[in-house]
Amino acid sequence: MKAPALLLVFAALALPVKSARAQRERPSATLAAFRSDRELSSYFLRLSEIQERRRLETERREREGSGCRDSVRVTHGRTATSEEAMGAPQPAVIRGRVTAAKGRPVSGVSLAIRSLGLSATTGRDGRFRLSLPAERLTLPRRVTLISQIGGFQPLQRTLSVSPGDSIDIAFPLCGSVQRSGQGVPVPSAAPAPAAAAASEFGSESVTNTQSQGVDEGGIVKLHGDHLVILRRGRLFTVAVEADGLRPIAAVDAFGPGLDARGAWYDEMLVAGDKVVVIGYSYERGGTELGVFHIDDDGGLRHLATYQLRSNDYYSSRNYASRLIGTTLVFYTPLYLPQDLDDPGAALPSMRRWDPRANGGRFEPIATPQRVYRPARDSASDDPAYLALHTVTTCDLVAPDLRCAATVVIGPAGRVFYVSPGAVYVWMSDWRRRGRPADGSLLVRLPLDGAGPSALGVSGSPVDQFSFLESADGWLNVLVRSGARGDAMWNPESAPGDAALLRLPPASFGDGSGSAPASRYRPLPAPGGSAFQNRFVGDHLLYGTGSGWGRPRQDSATLYIVP
Repeated sequence: MKAPALLLVFAALALPVKSARAQRERPSATLAAFRSDRELSSYFLRLSEIQERRRLETERREREGSGCRDSVRVTHGRTATSEEAMGAPQPAVIRGRVTAAKGRPVSGVSLAIRSLGLSATTGRDGRFRLSLPAERLTLPRRVTLISQIGGFQPLQRTLSVSPGDSIDIAFPLCGSVQRSGQGVPVPSAAPAPAAAAASEFGSESVTNTQSQGVDEGGIVKLHGDHLVILRRGRLFTVAVEADGLRPIAAVDAFGPGLDARGAWYDEMLVAGDKVVVIGYSYERGGTELGVFHIDDDGGLRHLATYQLRSNDYYSSRNYASRLIGTTLVFYTPLYLPQDLDDPGAALPSMRRWDPRANGGRFEPIATPQRVYRPARDSASDDPAYLALHTVTTCDLVAPDLRCAATVVIGPAGRVFYVSPGAVYVWMSDWRRRGRPADGSLLVRLPLDGAGPSALGVSGSPVDQFSFLESADGWLNVLVRSGARGDAMWNPESAPGDAALLRLPPASFGDGSGSAPASRYRPLPAPGGSAFQNRFVGDHLLYGTGSGWGRPRQDSATLYIVP
């Protein structure tokens, strides 16, 4: 199918002029890692200085502006509870109201403190409430509150918060309105057909996955003749028999001594005689891995719970965990700036939960030598929109869970995909909705432990089903120019041009090169919302239709691409 002329015009405008060296598909190379604690500390110090300058400039503009000033009221020293009186860390609360022109309340605004993994959404009255976990607020610190809603540029406010503070803030949305646009580079070259991955995997699965041999986290799994079901913070096993279903066991999906309030558990994987439940706790400020033993009769027994320092990785479409054989692979972000004054504390760490020792001690699972920075220096961008993209692997056969993490620093927007041989993270600037995302980066992390490699790309995939590493070793990705990654509810509104990107393995290098326009195949861009896509056999299927409370009475269009 020939691309419309208008699409090609947008492509010409979107693709910046690059040197011949950047346009070449470079031979295999890896990203540069930090060589020492000192080098990583210097990099974080540089980010901290940039962030402080930007904060001061933002506050200066706010003071000089008119009609768009927020107001903050801080109350210190709330009445201490019995625990607080004994010296326990005190939580802090940030509440407020978001308004537009003439004080009109705005509902549906997403507010986040990304350094703590906290988020909230305003109600119909424009009000929101964020509770800062006591464990992460043992000392006074600065946090950045960011607001985001379609039609407005994101706004941020830096607050000084101490344990026990109660902060009220009036947050006006009066930034300039964003404009939608186009921007995926689209050539006319037709790619070779995509094929389904052909790796073999022995165990049967009921999970809706993209690649054969990679089991994706879910809420229903199969173990022998038993269904394992994760439902409302509980684990259930049900025997599948000839004459029907029979309930067997039910246990809490979290460990004894854990307070499940302020937490959710919605991912589960089964490997041999182990069930792993993955969740996130806002109160404890991190990812939780609950490990359970399952016997042949469907009985369940809690073995241990592990906690990892991370920010919230929630996505309306994408699960964060995968299983390849007996290796658990999962993705978590750590947003910057966070603990920039102590890089060791900012790196991923993990602990086995011990309720007798206030949770236990965190141990690092990544060294500076496993922290990678692309050749294109992202430190010149706003540090508030950077992340430590962390991929962690754990051996589920080991009696005590042992994990190691690899970190790549890049733009905070992301989509996470796992093939049988590698992990891919597409990083993009989520601020640039509807504009060419020239700063996007596609990172490949081999599962054999080799160093990661990267390639500059444009646009963004919508979710994990936008990817397929085919049997020929090429990576196929459906991208849209207005997509911003799969965090939160971003996949439900991914506008713009569409293109199929096909990359040979040799395309990835040190991150300084970019995918040439000849690697993008233009595709018709569907109208409407609730965009869906999937690789099936030798075809790509995509289209839009009903979803998220917007039923359609007419028929939807399905595009089928060889």
